[in-house]
Amino acid sequence: MSDATAPRLYAWLQTLIVAMTILALAIGGFALHYIETRMVASAGEILAFRTAEVSDKLDRYLFERYGDVQMLAGMFGAQPDNREFQSAYLALMKTAYPDYLWFGATNERGHIVVATDPATVGQDFSARPEFQAVRHGQPIYVGDVEPFSLMGVNGIAFTAPLAGPEGEFLGAVTTRVGIPALQNVVTGTLLTFQRRKGFWGTLEYQFVTRRGEVFIDSTSHDKNDVNLKQLGLPSLQLSEGSLSGFVEEMHLRRHVPVITGYARTHGRGEFKGMRWTVLMRMDQADVLTPIRKVLGGLALAGGVVLLPILGFLVWSVKRVQREYRHAEQERVIAREAEASLRESEAHTRLIVETALDAIVGMDAGGLITEWNAQAERIFGWTRQEAMGRLLSDTIIPAQYRDALNAGYAVSSRPANPMCWANRSK
Repeated sequence: MSDATAPRLYAWLQTLIVAMTILALAIGGFALHYIETRMVASAGEILAFRTAEVSDKLDRYLFERYGDVQMLAGMFGAQPDNREFQSAYLALMKTAYPDYLWFGATNERGHIVVATDPATVGQDFSARPEFQAVRHGQPIYVGDVEPFSLMGVNGIAFTAPLAGPEGEFLGAVTTRVGIPALQNVVTGTLLTFQRRKGFWGTLEYQFVTRRGEVFIDSTSHDKNDVNLKQLGLPSLQLSEGSLSGFVEEMHLRRHVPVITGYARTHGRGEFKGMRWTVLMRMDQADVLTPIRKVLGGLALAGGVVLLPILGFLVWSVKRVQREYRHAEQERVIAREAEASLRESEAHTRLIVETALDAIVGMDAGGLITEWNAQAERIFGWTRQEAMGRLLSDTIIPAQYRDALNAGYAVSSRPANPMCWANRSK
């Protein structure tokens, strides 16, 4: 090797070493960025699934309360002037369903005539939006979150009209559900999710009204002063165009990057829903901590020669690959949970269809609307024969039929409440 060739060779080797180092670091950086992106996506998909699960539970819970006020209206409409019966029935409902803050009923002028809190009897509710709504023909009024001064907590109102035999307006029945009861419905799901092995970090959640007002917040007590729609929160804006999903955004209070899953309630059956949004978020730093540790190790190894750097890079990639596989496992678990939920719903329906008890459903007029296989076997009527017949013409003893039909005649409830009759095998 000549004296002129050696310097050029050394320079070429140095250039090659630098180029290989830069290339290796570039490839490693690209791989780490890709895995970070996938981990964020996996965390976001899990959050989106959980928010959809929570919103579904809220819909189910509110649909039950929607049915309760329909039932109350039907009962009170059948005996519109029996205050003793009405008062006793409201007290029984309040005891059986502690989630309710208050029950009450008005006369046609909007004055409270019976209530679970005697202090409210006689108060004038005629100017209240729920009374005005049902007074002018709305079948069921469901109010959004508002303060309930009587109990000192926020709540939502369910109101139904009371109608006479000729359809005349006799008053309204109203129920109020407290926000703490709503929070209890979903708290168990959230805590179970957060306590799972391998969970990344702290989980925050918020429930937001259709107006953008936060009424449940896991991290702040100043919920009434926050309107996320006015603040332009991306996750809330996206929820208006999609039932569920996730987004990377900045935390409004702490100003750190977070991953937010969102889902919107959409109601069930006749109940059109509140159009609330459920938000669940976690810090990106909690999800990406393992990757950031690897990057810190690479920075400390910057002064080491090429071979140790490449060796350390290989080890680092294997490590982040393990983290990626863990994230993928979480994603699979989330999908399996979704499939399990669907299977559970199908199983529940199968139980009803194959129940050992007779299940008979009827509408407010006494017409049979449901008749399962056990009902066929026990009562002797086939489903085709029973459906659409009066209950009094099928399984009611003859001596009680006139009294039952008379009860249907005074009941003027226009809605379609469902009654169930069970009889053991």
